[in-house]
Amino acid sequence: SRGLSLSDNSFHGEQYLLQFFEIRDKKYLPIVDELFQYHKFTNIARGIFFKYKMLPEGWRSELVRLKESGENMDWFESEKVYFLSEETLRFPRASKEPFYYSLKEEDIQVIDRVVDEIIESEKEYFNYLHAFITTYVDEVIAISDGELGEEAAKNLGLTSDQINMIFGKRLRAIVTTIEKILVKLEVLVLVRDPIDEKEHNIGRAGILAEIMAAVSKELGSAYMPYNKHYAHAAAMLTKAVTHTAIIQPSARKVSKGKLGFANDSYKRHLTFLELWTEISESTEMLKGLRIDAILIKPVHRFPKYLLFFGRLEKVVRKAGGEGTPTYESILLGQKAMQEVTKKINHDINRYNDIQRRMFGEVVDGASLLQKQR
Repeated sequence: SRGLSLSDNSFHGEQYLLQFFEIRDKKYLPIVDELFQYHKFTNIARGIFFKYKMLPEGWRSELVRLKESGENMDWFESEKVYFLSEETLRFPRASKEPFYYSLKEEDIQVIDRVVDEIIESEKEYFNYLHAFITTYVDEVIAISDGELGEEAAKNLGLTSDQINMIFGKRLRAIVTTIEKILVKLEVLVLVRDPIDEKEHNIGRAGILAEIMAAVSKELGSAYMPYNKHYAHAAAMLTKAVTHTAIIQPSARKVSKGKLGFANDSYKRHLTFLELWTEISESTEMLKGLRIDAILIKPVHRFPKYLLFFGRLEKVVRKAGGEGTPTYESILLGQKAMQEVTKKINHDINRYNDIQRRMFGEVVDGASLLQKQR
């Protein structure tokens, strides 16, 4: 069974959704089969409608037929729904808000609540890092590369070596990997209705565990370089902060009040710390945070994954799920995350041992760069 009603046998809903994603949101093309594997067609349609404010044109007649046959579809009114075709030129803005659709808040099972909390935590974590990179790091790199002139690059208070160590490719690799995981998790986000374990031999918690287990090695590959160099990056940031706080740019002659932050003439005179203050205060998600508080988030992430799996295992066991495919998937996911965490810690310790043999100590980032010169 693929989660469709009996009358759906000749209806190729997957193909129309593939066409929809090809136009509307290509990153979700790989999850179409999984959506139809675990969810009813009408629930998928509801999820697409609430997220995109539109539906595939090819679904129109089937949805009308299902509603006329008595299917519970209060959300669907064919004359008011916007349908997407290849000729569509206007796209409503997609929603980022979670929906629990057919369930009242009090009817959501504890296990499903935990699953949703874990997924929302991963989405929030991604949003922090993504906002940090796109609003701040990219600006720092652009100024350092001379887009506002040599004076602006000098006033920034960071060398190219420091920028590479603190904000370099390692952080971007983590964000890219998390984004791929969130695409896979959309199977549990687009439709949040419970999955019948008797029919599918696995529940939402088990699917979550399987996804995380499948990407555990990829996660490890992304986090390893960042965690290994984090101590150097943190030490380098601390020294840069101290140095910048003492030596203010001598060229500051322009008032923000007259020009505003967005004006290049004003930004040209900012240190990297002042630039952060301006950007973070104008970005809701980053407001009130320090740079070091964001940079340490990836270091804490794998311990959080282990806590998530521990909590998931506990609620499934309490619900009498021991021995079920869902429970076994959670144990396998937990083991996979433990093994990757162990490997990351092992490689960090080995890296530190190499430094001790080479330099007689575990050196910080600034010292390491100086000794290499």
